[in-house]
This record gives sequence, structure tokens and C-alpha cells, in this order.
Amino acid sequence: MGCLGLRAFAGGVELSLDGKPVIRHLPDAPFASAGRGEGRFCMQHGNFHVEDRLDELVALRDCEILASDSSGALLRFSNAGRSALEARCAIEEGRLVIGFSSSDTGANRWRFTIVAEDREHVYGCGEQFSHLDLRGKKFPLWTSEQGVGRNKSTRVTAQADAENGAGGDYWWTYFPQPSFVSSRRLWCHLDTSAYAVFDFSDARHHELSAWALPRRLDIGSAATMRELLVDQSAHFGRQPELPDWVYDGVILGIQGGTAVCLERLERARAAGVPVCGIWAQDWEGINPTSFGQRLRWNWEWDRERYPGLDGAIRKLESEGVRFLGYVNPYLAAGRSLLAEAAAKG
Repeated sequence: MGCLGLRAFAGGVELSLDGKPVIRHLPDAPFASAGRGEGRFCMQHGNFHVEDRLDELVALRDCEILASDSSGALLRFSNAGRSALEARCAIEEGRLVIGFSSSDTGANRWRFTIVAEDREHVYGCGEQFSHLDLRGKKFPLWTSEQGVGRNKSTRVTAQADAENGAGGDYWWTYFPQPSFVSSRRLWCHLDTSAYAVFDFSDARHHELSAWALPRRLDIGSAATMRELLVDQSAHFGRQPELPDWVYDGVILGIQGGTAVCLERLERARAAGVPVCGIWAQDWEGINPTSFGQRLRWNWEWDRERYPGLDGAIRKLESEGVRFLGYVNPYLAAGRSLLAEAAAKG
């Protein structure tokens, strides 16, 4: 697998992978657009609200094939003769890789279109909780807390928005990822760490937008969905096999302190439940807020909330029970780790 096809026609070009059209550029339906905008991020208790003031978005309607041979092609997309984007297309490890470069250093809004089919189904964009098939929806890709509810039209979500700005939406997720898998037996990954939006609502194409020029676009193809996921996981890397002890019982999610964890462990054992682990997210302490109890986000052992935890961990492990914690990239204002990180730049 991994056969690149390039077809040029009046004013346009089409790229295919293993006979499947993936990129189709026409003057009135361009592959790429470039623009400028200014984003505004508002965060409250880990819930983000993002706004975009889009100053301009220019369709790059002109396409020129600068080079083409058996190894790939170099395409230039521009508007009114002004070069804005070059796309170097090649097959690497059986996948189509499109590397991007631009002479327009001021552009910070980019949009690309991928060929779609009317009855196509789309899955992915990381960990999405509201929909399995993403078709017909737009998915902003940004990490945030979950918020209250996943439907802005519900009363409880509207009230949470009004009082704390904490109402969730269908696309809020802890783990967004700018990639998707298609029922056309294709997978696609936009290599960017910027704020992005994947829009699957148009019957003709998928729109992939990012607030910075992506490094590249990767597209893989296979004959079956199983083979497709094998190829995709080979690209991203696979999770290592879990240790044997995780199969020896359940892992209890508990919080509240050392005494609470040990008491609930004994209750489970007394009921005949095999336990191999305790997962406690609040080992570093809690942060009471107007919106409820959150974690302290200062990733050091809270000795007041979890007294004697070091000894308890050793005793539990001798009994075949592991103690598992939790950590995220946030650092709390006014706490020791933020001060240490700031001092070290």
C-alpha cells in the first residue's frame, strides 16, 4: 500500500492515496486558505472559553505544480500571484506526508480541506464523550475540564454558565487530538499543537483549521479498518503491555485521606472483592472553590490530608495493593511548584 496519484486538470489538482481521492483543489473550492486573527482565552477553574476575532481569511485559489516525479510532488498554493503556501507531497512508510512551508510569516490562521463522501463516517479527535460518529459536527480541539452538562440548551448547563461560567459543551474533553479515522479506510493527522477546529459538517469535504501553520499532514490508507488501526498505531506508538498485577483485582478510586482509603479497602475485602490497587487523585490536597471541590494542583504530598501515607503505601504493597496517584500539567497560583517553575523559566 502507499501509492500516490497526482492528477492535474484546468485550474485544479487532485491527490489520491491507493486510488482514494484525499486532496482536491479547485479555484472555487480551494485546498488551503490563510489568514490572520486574534484569539481570546478565558479560563475559570479549568473551564476554557475561546473566542476568535478573525481579521481575514483568504482562499488560496491558484495552484501550481512546481515539481513532480515518482517520489512525490511539490505544489504551490497562492492568491493573485502572491505565494502563500508550498506543500511537499511524498510517500513515507506507505503513508502520504504533506509538509508545509509558507512565505507569509504573518499568517496565523490556516484552513485545509480533505475530500469527503456523502455517506462517510468519521471517528476520533482524541477522547470525545458525546458522539462516536463525528460526522455532521464541528469539534474545537482544546483541553479543558468537562464542565456541567454537554448540551448548552439544557437548564442545568445554562444555569452553570450564568453563575460560574462552568457549563460544558459536547466537544469539551481532557484529551483532544488533531486526527481522525474514516470509514473510507483512511486516517488523517494534522501535526499541530495550536488551537484547532475539525469540521465534519459539509457533505463535500472536511475542514481542518489551526491557529498556526501545521508542520505536516499525514494520511494513511488500508484495505480494512483493522489494518488501518494497525497502521495508525504504528505511526503514533502503542501503549506498552500492562503489568501482571493489574489483573489480580479491581482498582478502587477513593479520595478523602489515608484513613478513608484504608477503611474502604477493608470494606471491599470484607465483601470478598479482590483489590489490587487504590487510585487517589487528592493525595496532593484539595482546593475548595465556589464551584465545588477541586484539586490543589501543587504536586507534593499533603501530609495533613494523607498522614502516614508513605508507611501505608509500603504496607499495602506488601499485601499486593498498589497506591496510584494523579498529576496534570496545571500548577496552582501561590503554591511552591509554580514559584519553582517560574524561577527556572
